[in-house]
Amino acid sequence: MRRRVAAVRNDVPYLPKKRIEDEANLVLAEWGQNRALVFDARYIRRAHLLMRSEGLAGVIMFHSHPMSDTLVGFSVYDDHQEPQLIANLREIAPVTQLVSVVASKRAQCGRVWTGHSGPEALGRLITVGEALGFHALSGEPELAAPPPAPAG
Repeated sequence: MRRRVAAVRNDVPYLPKKRIEDEANLVLAEWGQNRALVFDARYIRRAHLLMRSEGLAGVIMFHSHPMSDTLVGFSVYDDHQEPQLIANLREIAPVTQLVSVVASKRAQCGRVWTGHSGPEALGRLITVGEALGFHALSGEPELAAPPPAPAG
């Protein structure tokens, strides 16, 4: 089955759609208060079922705080919603882990929910593609990499 990804821009003065739906017209997300995109619980559960069927350890969620520039951290809303989400997912599969990453224009911050005592901060995100990318998850901008040493 071909999957479709919906992209939403927060800097437009209007909301292009009230709902984002998949091919079967299942609601994936709707616009909530304060122009927040709220994912439908059925969509999250489908991702969780897929994770379990593939034998994976957990779910990772990325979101942005587009008004943040250099520093970023989890909002009061994030701090309120994520414990409820992980509790809900663990009702289905008690060993589920949840990784959450929030990004600003120049920084990102990450945490993982592995146990029942709350989240643990993550130090680094490694991306794999044509090249390896290493990204600090401290919530602060990364320092520029030093220039390469001269050959010889």
